[in-house]
Amino acid sequence: MSNILVGGAGYIGNLNVADVVKFPFNTAATTGTPTTLSGSPVISAYAAGNTTEFTTGVTLTVDFDSRTGLNNVAVDTSSGYSAGDYNFVITAGNAGSPVVSVVGAVVGALSLGASRVADVRFWLGTAPATPGTNGIPKVDVNLWLGGAIPAVSSTGVPKVDVTHFKGAASVGAAGYVGPDWGNVNAPASTVSLSGTTIGTVTLLNGLAANAVTASSIAADALGSSEIAADAVTEIAAGIAASVPLGQGRGGR
Repeated sequence: MSNILVGGAGYIGNLNVADVVKFPFNTAATTGTPTTLSGSPVISAYAAGNTTEFTTGVTLTVDFDSRTGLNNVAVDTSSGYSAGDYNFVITAGNAGSPVVSVVGAVVGALSLGASRVADVRFWLGTAPATPGTNGIPKVDVNLWLGGAIPAVSSTGVPKVDVTHFKGAASVGAAGYVGPDWGNVNAPASTVSLSGTTIGTVTLLNGLAANAVTASSIAADALGSSEIAADAVTEIAAGIAASVPLGQGRGGR
């Protein structure tokens, strides 16, 4: 009696519906000698928990690449498949001499569009830090582009070194941002500068420093409507104070 071994591909993975997947499996005698799959073999798909087999999209190539006992299965899931788990089984076929039926051998399994729950226990062989909240990884960033991150001033607060804005180097001094007065947001807004000392103003509301001179004022430019009500009294008081005592009008 001949005994046959069928080496399946096992679980292939989680794929998307409409993907095309290809996987191999082997048929061999118990001695390990590869044996050709014969007898008009068929590979059928079974949806998980369903006894209805189907061959839609399944193509079997026996002795793939002229290698005895190497078989290749191609599955096109674009038609007849939906999200779920599938097993691929030999539903017709023999192998060996004398021939032995290999019907019922599972040669591969896969999932389509399934959500898999991942429970990550290790990173590169080391257990990750216990998260503060379940489901949210605790992330400790030590490198940026392979370079060590500078020590922080406060734990949990990254130290940010901004050297460029829109690709151009900042012109600000160390620890400061150099503002661009030509590009200020809302330049027409009113800003209170209480507590701020303003230095020499070279241009104020269109008026340059020392711009008001005798020659720059038109004749009769300052009339009664432009002078405050108490201005005449103050001017008269100033004149009186500047005239020496006893030298009134007509004084000698």
